[in-house]
Amino acid sequence: MIAHRYPARAAASRAAAARDPLGADPLPVSARIRAYPKGAYPKGERAGYNSRVPVAISPISYAGGCLCGAVRFVAHGPPLWVAHCHCETCRRATSSPFTTYAGYPSGQVNWSGTSAAGFQSSPGIERTFCARCGSPMSYAGERWPGETHLFVSSFEDPAAFSPQVHVHVGEQLSWVHLDDHLPRYVHTSIAGPPLE
Repeated sequence: MIAHRYPARAAASRAAAARDPLGADPLPVSARIRAYPKGAYPKGERAGYNSRVPVAISPISYAGGCLCGAVRFVAHGPPLWVAHCHCETCRRATSSPFTTYAGYPSGQVNWSGTSAAGFQSSPGIERTFCARCGSPMSYAGERWPGETHLFVSSFEDPAAFSPQVHVHVGEQLSWVHLDDHLPRYVHTSIAGPPLE
């Protein structure tokens, strides 16, 4: 039996399964996704658990979602990149001193549960969030066509993602001091070499 992070949700999942063992009564989204340990599950493992769980298209998939559990996602495979962003708009959108993203090809991200609401924060940029609890969910921009940037903190196992770089450090708050020895770019790696 799997140890659940949220025992009340596990009890609700077992009660729903007892009411309808064939799965006609849909389980809450959180019960469907959270059954996998630490948000990652190998392809084929527990294949018969629940047919409504997105099928893994790569050997490793990572589950995540919003604070209330209404909006869920599964990202398949390793991310293209993982970066700390220090730009002002990301800080304001997340109410944090900086945020950390994992970039995925959009086709490798499957959404379930309630649809995320969208907000165009600037021309060509869409940020999504849970309309119920307000959790930021994703970032997509014309500058990165075909990519979805997910917030590392919204994954069930954020420690599985190791940041590789800092971007937009020209906008970094003066009191943020990180001694992680990662490359630091005034804007992005496309705009020039890292700072010395």
